Amino acid sequence: MIILVIIGASLLLIFGVVTYRWIQLNSYNQSPLCIKTFDNLNSPFHPSVVFFHDGWNGWKYWMVETPFSPRCTPYIDRNECPSLHVSNDGINWTTPTNLTNPLVNFGIEGEQNLDYYSDPHLIKTNNRLECFYRLTERHGDINKRDNVSLRRIESVDGINWSDEEIISNLWLEELNIGLGKMVVSPSLIYSDEHGYIMWYVNSEDHSGNRDIALSTSKDGKKWTDAIICTLNGKTLNPWHIDVMKDHDETLLMTIYDKKDISLWKSDDGFNWEYINTILSPSAIIGSFYSDGLYRSCLIHDSENYKLYFSAYNFNKTSIGLCTFNILGDNPTIVSHGRNCSFLQFIILYFEYEYRHIAFVLKNIFNKILSCVSFGFR
Repeated sequence: MIILVIIGASLLLIFGVVTYRWIQLNSYNQSPLCIKTFDNLNSPFHPSVVFFHDGWNGWKYWMVETPFSPRCTPYIDRNECPSLHVSNDGINWTTPTNLTNPLVNFGIEGEQNLDYYSDPHLIKTNNRLECFYRLTERHGDINKRDNVSLRRIESVDGINWSDEEIISNLWLEELNIGLGKMVVSPSLIYSDEHGYIMWYVNSEDHSGNRDIALSTSKDGKKWTDAIICTLNGKTLNPWHIDVMKDHDETLLMTIYDKKDISLWKSDDGFNWEYINTILSPSAIIGSFYSDGLYRSCLIHDSENYKLYFSAYNFNKTSIGLCTFNILGDNPTIVSHGRNCSFLQFIILYFEYEYRHIAFVLKNIFNKILSCVSFGFR
């Protein structure tokens, strides 16, 4: 009888905890955009979006992203290849007819070398689309990340793309000349008058601090020596960024600092003023952005501001969408598709707790093993 009471009380307690967590999810129970990726794992990441008011080759919204699924084999960033998607409402996305994703792929040799693409950015130049991105060549060493090249492809119809062009083998560059040795999360705008303007995050110093740099080019090949930008109003350590030009010529930047996504503005491209923090991880089980965010991009279409943001939980990566009408407003996350049901939440909750307990036990075991091994030295 006592055992039955204990079991009943335990089940009641568990049900109460699960119900409480379900109630917590209520404000964060949105779904990300439904974007199918070439690897069939459907975990898109790192978006860059271009908007055409009157459309371009049949579509108003063009996106490049890199799939980044935790379930990718043989290594997590194998399928992190620039891939293209289109939409006419900014919410429902598809792959253009006659286009096969990804736009570039390094093949078997690159896979054996553990190479990976990253950080794609899409821009419109005259009547073309151009896609800039990085390739990291690891030569079989999973920890090697120094051999990075900046590359570009272009298209006049969005379907047929040029062979990739190497803009710079960055590891061969001088530290303070041209782009320097590291270009993280490049973001570009283009005009006939000024050519290409590129903002990016440069290398970490000995303290792990990073800066946002600016460089310009007339042809996208030869770049001026980078100038370090100034961030005013908030102290942070930038990691991934995006820059857009608003209708009134004001420049707007979103910065991901390995936690939050914040919004900044500038009139000259060098001095940036903090506006507000747009989004933070929810830390709520069942939310598609519970564990973290990543690179975002901002556009201003004919309706409002749209922020496309990378997100992840313990299960998968995804791209979400939030909107706001006035800079500084609290954003509204657009929920696309079916939200998490109570039954799905129960499964997610216990899976999350199982993984958490397994992670803790693994760390304890490793510490014990380390102490035992040290004792035998």
